[in-house]
Amino acid sequence: MQGKNIEDIYELSPMQKGMLFHFLFDPGSEAYFEQISCTINGPLDEARFKTAWEKVILDHPVFRTSFHWRNMEKPLQVVHRQVAAPWQSMDWSEATAADQEEKLESFLTADRKKGFSLKDAPVMRFTLIRSCYLKHHFIWSHHHILMDGWSIAFVLREVFRYYKEGAADRGRKLPGLYRHYVSWIQGRNHEGANEYWRRKLKGFASPSLIRLAASTDGVMPSAARAAEAVAETSRVRRFIMWRQRPFSCPGTVQNCKRRDPSMEVRTPTVTASA
Repeated sequence: MQGKNIEDIYELSPMQKGMLFHFLFDPGSEAYFEQISCTINGPLDEARFKTAWEKVILDHPVFRTSFHWRNMEKPLQVVHRQVAAPWQSMDWSEATAADQEEKLESFLTADRKKGFSLKDAPVMRFTLIRSCYLKHHFIWSHHHILMDGWSIAFVLREVFRYYKEGAADRGRKLPGLYRHYVSWIQGRNHEGANEYWRRKLKGFASPSLIRLAASTDGVMPSAARAAEAVAETSRVRRFIMWRQRPFSCPGTVQNCKRRDPSMEVRTPTVTASA
């Protein structure tokens, strides 16, 4: 870890500490391994796509973060100024649709088993598989310690915005840094919060079913609205995260017509389903 490449150092959030504990307790577990796999339909400029991802990585420090705990009083996360995003390209266009399906199954399994080293940034990697000229399969793997599932759709939206507009600095204002959240949560009165919940949950000795109150005025109670929002987010996540079946081109490689590479840049269509 070179000092000149260090941008920032700060503690982990409580949730990150919990994930680190489970990672160290069972390094081979896939519990927090996130694997977003999707099909990209239409002409794709790989260089432009990769540059879009590099720009997003540069925008968000958490994507340039490594985690360290050995010989330390408490674990720390280190933000690096520059990181090289692991990017793998493969061409399966000469394989049949059935062979591609089988190879994809094997690749996804091997990718999960490979896991991550949290000490090496970035704690994620990318694979772009060319199925034919008009279809690619894209796999974005990362450890859950980097971000929550709610953020995935926003990240993908930023990537394709950069892909469409180019990687030039648009001067947009980025959201707050993660270190600000860590500082905020460290300043909270944790003992007071613990005491509050001890009082509220006093008498509960086992998991209990929480029933949502019915609304009499046609307006959802806040808890019900929250539950509906969670359900909707879950549906969106399943749409984005799970791999598409079947994975195949509309025909063999001979039927994939190559278009003029000088055509205008268009955002390709991304599809995924459970």
